[in-house]
Amino acid sequence: MEYKKIEVEDKGIIQEFYNKTTQWFSEYTFSTHVAWNTGGYEYRYRVEEDTLFIIVEKFSTGRTAMLKPICLKRELTPKDLSVIAARNGIDLFLCIDQHQLEVFSRDEWEQFFEIGEDGGWGNYYYLSRELAELKGSKFSKKRNLIKQFKAEYSGDRVEVRHCSEALIKDCVKLNEQWYKEKGDCDNKMINREASALKTSLNEFKSLGLSGIGLFINDELKAFAIYERMNDEAIVVHFEKAVRGYKGLPQYFINRTAEIVSDKCKYINREGDMDDGGLRQAKQSNKPVFIERSYRLRLK
Repeated sequence: MEYKKIEVEDKGIIQEFYNKTTQWFSEYTFSTHVAWNTGGYEYRYRVEEDTLFIIVEKFSTGRTAMLKPICLKRELTPKDLSVIAARNGIDLFLCIDQHQLEVFSRDEWEQFFEIGEDGGWGNYYYLSRELAELKGSKFSKKRNLIKQFKAEYSGDRVEVRHCSEALIKDCVKLNEQWYKEKGDCDNKMINREASALKTSLNEFKSLGLSGIGLFINDELKAFAIYERMNDEAIVVHFEKAVRGYKGLPQYFINRTAEIVSDKCKYINREGDMDDGGLRQAKQSNKPVFIERSYRLRLK
């Protein structure tokens, strides 16, 4: 079957499916498909009547898998998915959420598939109001770090601005600086993320993204790129803060939450990629739940 590589001009077709359904993973956003198509992966799609099919190829392994097909008229059954897999010559579905798994019994799924969890791909969800207010003992360390940041830079002009064309250019420069300081330029995953972020910034307006940046004395020190994901949540795709400013990451996350808290109940800060440091950082912000990601392998 013929599939088309996902490009910016395909937004109207694909976004219609996402607008009419509730998605819980950042992988089911059009901007993710376009951004990560620039290195390491290739996303291709086709539409048949009322169903969207997206396959993704990972170049490092040569393996091709399919994301959860999205049907606007009904819930696809385990048997439906097994037929789709056979027809498309694939044996693996990725990024299956708990909501879909719970529609059918475990026995129904296991007639056709082996079920496994992709730990690093589960998405962390936070209450936006909690991150904005930071009330209670569980956030005491965060409040203390923010207090130290404010005390240290109270004499400097700290300002948060919404993204503009000029700010996007600053974000590109800060991102390059961040990766250089990290000193892991040969890390393939880091290089893929850098490429994805650059594409997101270059196509910022056409992808429908939003963003904010934090400045100290007119110099960009942190930024976040995000978009609305469903009726209840926004998803933060990228978030970077320069090193050397104690309390800056905590202050910036808090300010971001203050800005978006009247627009959404939840903030999805994506997965931890099985990285221990990233996992610790995400857990320290006290997620209210993790939307776990599952894979289905055809028996």
